[in-house]
This record gives sequence, structure tokens and C-alpha cells, in this order.
Amino acid sequence: MPNDEEKIRQIVEDVVHQELKKSPPPQQNISSDEQKAAVDCTNAHNVALQTLHYCEQQGGALSGAEVLNVLQDCIEMTDMMNSAILRKSKLESDIVGLCAQACDGCVKLAENFGEDEQMKNLLQYCKIAGESVKKI
Repeated sequence: MPNDEEKIRQIVEDVVHQELKKSPPPQQNISSDEQKAAVDCTNAHNVALQTLHYCEQQGGALSGAEVLNVLQDCIEMTDMMNSAILRKSKLESDIVGLCAQACDGCVKLAENFGEDEQMKNLLQYCKIAGESVKKI
């Protein structure tokens, strides 16, 4: 039986695949690497958003300006990357580097908070997204 994370991932993948089917014109094919990156960016975006809210609630070191800025960068860049992929934006290749950098920033941030479960999730999803966007 799938756990909650697997259910959420499947729902996100289904939504992205539905969007991929209707968003780009037929002549603008999206590669399998781009499809994977879109799904992975959506997952990282959602986890970073959850983590931002979590950090704001926790207070202390987790709610510092640097932490919140790193999370906000990731939230915005993964959203922008996903949009660029789905629209086949001419700026996609420029956005790749910024998105990978934002995801890497979250990985480094999460490593600093070691045993925190929310940060472990952030590390996992942002690492996957960062690796995916570097392949396109």
C-alpha cells in the first residue's frame, strides 16, 4: 500500500502529465528529461513551500532571514523552471542554472539541520530536482 508521499507524488505526476498533454503545441515536444524535471521541480517546490511554513512556525534558527530566503529562492525558481519547461520557453536553458543553484542551496541548508525530518525531506526532493534540471 503506498504511503502518503507516494500518493502525493503520483497525484503531482498525473497533473503534470495532464498539463504536458494540453500545454505545448504539437510541434513542441517535451523530452523525457524535461518531463522528469517538471515533475521533480513541482515536488521540490511543494516541499520547499511546506518547509517555509514549518520554519516560520518553529522559530529560532529555522526562521532566520537566510533560511527563509534560501527556501523562497527554491520555491520561486522551481516554479519558474516548471513553467518554462511546460511552455517550451526560449529562456529555459538560462533558467536551468538558476534553478539548479536554488535547489543546491536548499540541499546545503538542509544538511545544516541534520536530524530534522522536514529538512531531510527538503534535502531529498531538492537534490532530485537539482539533478534533473542539470540533465536538460
